[in-house]
Amino acid sequence: MGEVKRIFRSIAVGVIKGVVYYFIYVVVLPFIFITFLRIPIDVQSYVPYLWFFMALNTAVEILRKHPISIPLNVISRLVAVLILYIALNCGKLETTIYIDSNVTQVSIDLSLVLYAIILFSFVPTFVDLFNYFSTIEES
Repeated sequence: MGEVKRIFRSIAVGVIKGVVYYFIYVVVLPFIFITFLRIPIDVQSYVPYLWFFMALNTAVEILRKHPISIPLNVISRLVAVLILYIALNCGKLETTIYIDSNVTQVSIDLSLVLYAIILFSFVPTFVDLFNYFSTIEES
């Protein structure tokens, strides 16, 4: 009975983590860029990303003790960052502003901001990797 309880707990934690990743990378960060920075971005369809993150994070949680969970975790974070990277056109945003009879082309390079987001996205993965190898070394 304890094993079944552990599996259901792992599934619940995986689904919750998937929903959290979905909200951070597909809802919150694009909302911040659109609302506060006035940067037009578009993520086409939200539902497949939600299912993908929930499935992948559930697999990571179920396989927590197995070495395959680390690459699955990296894939989850990589896809999340890739969605944001593509939505922001690789960090290079351009728009045209029309004021009276003048036309101005505005270009913004957000590559450094995206690289910082990528870096901070992978910090927990490195911590998990360190913890995994620490437990192997102790055994």
